[in-house]
Amino acid sequence: MTKRPYRPSNCLGLHSWLAPGWRVVPISGTIEPIMVTSRSPDSVSQLLFGSTRRQVLALLLGRPDERFYLREILRAVGGGSGAVQRELKQLVEAGLVQREERGHQVYFSANREAAIFSELQRIIEKTAGAVDVLRASLVALLGQGRVKLAFIYGSVASGKKTARSDVDLLIVGDVPLTELVPALRAAEARLGREVNPAVYPVKEFRDKVKRGTPFLKRILGGPKLFVAGDERELARMAR
Repeated sequence: MTKRPYRPSNCLGLHSWLAPGWRVVPISGTIEPIMVTSRSPDSVSQLLFGSTRRQVLALLLGRPDERFYLREILRAVGGGSGAVQRELKQLVEAGLVQREERGHQVYFSANREAAIFSELQRIIEKTAGAVDVLRASLVALLGQGRVKLAFIYGSVASGKKTARSDVDLLIVGDVPLTELVPALRAAEARLGREVNPAVYPVKEFRDKVKRGTPFLKRILGGPKLFVAGDERELARMAR
């Protein structure tokens, strides 16, 4: 008598001994590998934390020796007040963020005494996108309203960066390079890349856009990652 090949009646039972990355195909009982595409650090960050929490953590863990009041955090993160306050409340309750009242102001800071402080900081440093890192470094200037518009362009914005790529950053506002460069040093250290800023006062930016300056025409027509402002603000400034 010809023996029939054994096929398990319950394929789910095989999952207990299958190596990761393999699965059972119920119809045939065969085993085949699952092809997994590696994720970019930014997509991993979004998966783990969500947009608002990621930006709050990038700010507080990126500058753990500083305290920020709510309005500063809102300006840096750019999210809605309710969403940011909910995230801060949960992070305080989890012991990852400290809340301190001084007079009429409430300040928030990273809790260095948290059991997972170092590990969480490393995760954020490895997965937070360049936008979050730069926004955290520019929070003081954003809070003062001196940076009106800022976006990343070039290879980082287009997703074609290499190990040697700089982060090309265009800034429109009232900020001299002598003030801007020190603020970007921390971002360079965290990103492991040089940040190459191009800075324009509002009037000069508007005039050069109207004249069709080749440099601005090229980058405005390419991909952009906004650190401050958005496409509508860009269109308004370019008028």
